[in-house]
Amino acid sequence: MPMVEIVGVTPVGKSFLIAYAFVTHEDKEGYTWVLGKLRQMLGGVTPNAIVTDREQGLLEAVSLVFPESSHLLCVWHIDMAVEKYALELLKSEWMAKAISSKWWHKVRKNTVEEHERRWANLCNKWGGMVGYLTRTWMIHVDKWASCYTNHIMHFGNTTTSRVESAHSVVKNWLNSATLTLDSIWTRVHAHIGQQHVEIRKHLENSRSTTLAVAQARLFSLLDGKVSHKAIKLMSEEFTRGTKLGMGLDIGCGCSMVSTHGLLCACQLHQLYQEDRPVHLDDVHVFRRTLRFDDVNSVPANDDVQLSEMFDEIRGSDPVRRRLFVESIHSQLHPENEDVLEPAVLLNPRGRPRRATTRNLSGFEHSNMKRRSSTLSTPQTDNPTGLQSFPYSKCLTLRFTLIINVTLFTHMQLVS
Repeated sequence: MPMVEIVGVTPVGKSFLIAYAFVTHEDKEGYTWVLGKLRQMLGGVTPNAIVTDREQGLLEAVSLVFPESSHLLCVWHIDMAVEKYALELLKSEWMAKAISSKWWHKVRKNTVEEHERRWANLCNKWGGMVGYLTRTWMIHVDKWASCYTNHIMHFGNTTTSRVESAHSVVKNWLNSATLTLDSIWTRVHAHIGQQHVEIRKHLENSRSTTLAVAQARLFSLLDGKVSHKAIKLMSEEFTRGTKLGMGLDIGCGCSMVSTHGLLCACQLHQLYQEDRPVHLDDVHVFRRTLRFDDVNSVPANDDVQLSEMFDEIRGSDPVRRRLFVESIHSQLHPENEDVLEPAVLLNPRGRPRRATTRNLSGFEHSNMKRRSSTLSTPQTDNPTGLQSFPYSKCLTLRFTLIINVTLFTHMQLVS
């Protein structure tokens, strides 16, 4: 039975498995059943956008079950399909890549006028390709052309690469194409548990650590309250606006606001010139969700959150309640703490070379005695005239000799 995977994306940019199902056939009825169960599982939550490949049964099922959601087609699959058709038609790899590149530039046009003008030019040049493109892709132009998708809140997801990656990971976890349902259930849910750990870790990093960006002052109010992914995207958008220079007003496009829920280049530069930071309300609530639970369960403000926390502390056992009180008191009144700050080290270059803070080992005492007895032996007691060495040095020379001989033999064998 084919396995259908549904993948989502977190505010920090990590993929996760929303649901998976098995269908008897990959047709409209099968996909309608899967999406219907998904809608039932999500409750009242409706996806902003759903990205799929161009499979007719899936197209019909999405429009039937989620008519209010924006349905996008994977632009990467479109580009690969166009290049493959051009290669079969022209029998030339470089011409197929050239056509694919021109088609890709057509996709990236940001206005409807430019998109239509570009398409008219391609129709005059590509006689054999026009029929295929018209009946296959142009009938779904509002699902992949950037001039239409730039008005949809898709958070940068215009391809199904996340699904491809997640599918590869699940295949590694299953390690077989023929498993029973209970075996698949156990392995996939172990994989889901690992995903939970990864998501919690990245969300906590955005809450507790600071992302170093060049425009730190511009994003000072977002530290610990917005995902690092959002701050990084706005920093890159600010850099793009800097490169545009005087043409910022015309070349900005302002698509970052409608697609990601973040400020665009012209808005960021205006705040930068006015020496005002980005406010928390300027960022979409999705980028501000740094907790693992539902966004609706997050308290509206800090007062409500503190009240709920104090009620929870009062209802805990006396030992935990005492620990909470001591911890809060130490944070509010650090001057009353008995712990002193460590003394400042004036010379932090390390201890002297001859200094030691440990006791000598047994073999070190033995070497010292042997060295002292060797030095005290008269010269006449050595009839051979050879210089005496401590035993430890003899071991060192012997080991060095063995290593050198081994290396020399190895070099002979290699040569």
